[in-house]
Amino acid sequence: MNVIERIVQGDQVAFRTFYDHTHKKLFAFALKHLTDFELVEEIVQESYIIIWSKKHTITPLWPVFESYLFTFIRNKCILEYKRKIEEAKALQTYQDEISIEEDPSTEFNDHYSIDQLLGVLPKQQRTVIELVKIKGLSYKEVAFHLNISERTVESHLRKAFATLRLEAHSLRLTQLLTLLMFI
Repeated sequence: MNVIERIVQGDQVAFRTFYDHTHKKLFAFALKHLTDFELVEEIVQESYIIIWSKKHTITPLWPVFESYLFTFIRNKCILEYKRKIEEAKALQTYQDEISIEEDPSTEFNDHYSIDQLLGVLPKQQRTVIELVKIKGLSYKEVAFHLNISERTVESHLRKAFATLRLEAHSLRLTQLLTLLMFI
């Protein structure tokens, strides 16, 4: 009976022999993918814990088993790498937000009004937005008041919000635009 078959049967001595025989190879393999010694050790240890906890489902063929171990460790390293990328992205986003808040050139944005933002629009689009969003008229009422179709009212709103999104983004006024959209 080989070591793997004995592990499948629950033999702890066989498991220890297996650990002693494979630990250095698995550790070196994981270390090629990650540089954090503690994390590598944790991943390798986790692989042994899983082996022991799932010993009854193991196929007792050495090449298959060894391949399974290396695949498990490689996949854990990939997951860790992806986690670190996401963590770095989150940190960068946070740092970008902090730098925007600390940037004195953005202070004027606090005092920027809806009226100033609407000032970038053509007269007809501005009128439609003011009537629909600020005065609360329906599309039908605006269409009647301006002697245009309801579809034209919709078109003016769509174009106006597209223009305002670009302007608000360039001036970092997205909160003001959001407020305007939901009035």
